[in-house]
Amino acid sequence: MRRARPINLPAPYLRHVELRPEKVADWAAYPFCLPIFRERAFEIAFTHPGHRHRG
Repeated sequence: MRRARPINLPAPYLRHVELRPEKVADWAAYPFCLPIFRERAFEIAFTHPGHRHRG
């Protein structure tokens, strides 16, 4: 099992993910062919810290 390494970045680590349609070269290629991208717009914001599962 891999050991967790300390992260030297201030939290939150990931705040926002956005698809920029002008950067997509081929809408028929995976993963852009998936139904979630059919409208050519995708955006998600992470407003609350997530939980990390340790098994």
